[in-house]
Amino acid sequence: VGTAEGGVLLVGKGGSGKSTSTLSCVNSSLKVAGDDYVLIDAEKSHVYSLFSLTKANEKSLNLLTNLRISKSDLAPPIEDKYRICLDAHFKNSLVHEMPLKAILTPEVCDIEESEIVPTSKAKALLALAPTSLFQLPGLSEIAFAKMSNLVNKLPCYKLRLGKDIEAIPGKIEELIS
Repeated sequence: VGTAEGGVLLVGKGGSGKSTSTLSCVNSSLKVAGDDYVLIDAEKSHVYSLFSLTKANEKSLNLLTNLRISKSDLAPPIEDKYRICLDAHFKNSLVHEMPLKAILTPEVCDIEESEIVPTSKAKALLALAPTSLFQLPGLSEIAFAKMSNLVNKLPCYKLRLGKDIEAIPGKIEELIS
């Protein structure tokens, strides 16, 4: 998520808050390049949009008041997740490409206010690599080297997600400006 001038790459395991954080940026000053899949040029630290499909469970949809979308406007959930086509519902919230300025690892926390704090490059790589490598069988060594290169070039932070979901875009915007 970010702007055409720069953004952040949200990485982590399932359930860490990536999709909720991404969807919190819809209808804000930030734009979305993608949710589960984006193309990254590790050499240039640049991200490209591949799909405009994102997913959210019912709990997340209820928290994301910024979406102003009814579940009746969406296809029935698959495995508890509603699919949201951003291109159809939120075309103005999409960005096709942007340079990366940082890597964020979201973590759902029992705190009131969300915050962004520094994290180690090793923790960021551990959040990025497992799910990415699983998607690239046969290319593990090359992909891991590129991911390591990307993580080493960018500052890395943990996005500690509090109860104030609507504040997430502002926190990310502060970081990238």
